[in-house]
Amino acid sequence: MNNVTIRLKQVLILFFIVFLSACFGPSEDEVVTAMEASLRSMQVSMAGENLKLHERYDEAADMSFVNDDYTLLHTVKVTAKDDMVIISGECIFGAYKDDVTRYTMNGSMTYQLKLSKNFEGRTGSGEVTCKLVLIGGRIKELEYFFSIAPNGQFRELTVSANKKKIDMSQYKDALNFMHYITPLKR
Repeated sequence: MNNVTIRLKQVLILFFIVFLSACFGPSEDEVVTAMEASLRSMQVSMAGENLKLHERYDEAADMSFVNDDYTLLHTVKVTAKDDMVIISGECIFGAYKDDVTRYTMNGSMTYQLKLSKNFEGRTGSGEVTCKLVLIGGRIKELEYFFSIAPNGQFRELTVSANKKKIDMSQYKDALNFMHYITPLKR
């Protein structure tokens, strides 16, 4: 065989590998890693030094968190009602780079949660929606929605990565959203 034939075979094999990996999409572990990056980033945005209190009412407060390089903007409204706290928020990612995965994220996450006044995660319930464009890994687009039952467990979890639906049912216990809102306890 001559060099041109060998190179042509190498290119065809490489093309076939790339084609197969695109057909099968990212693995569930890769999806969990990307989801955790978005949740961790939301948590990082809530660091105490980033907090700006905008309004404080009798039983409510409006606040925001902006990180040093302005790549994360997180707005939160907290309302106390009877023995519950209602937290509504939106975290906007603008070329935010996760230090762990090195993913750069663009998009947003919105949520509405109800917790006991002591912020006990096991009593939390609510809904979370996230839509992101990612740079730096196999996942280019990530969308997820989940609802949490009043006992803190997932009631519903739908995930798509690179526009393909991913069955994440085996990860329902591993993805503990309430863990990521702990900075609100401070």
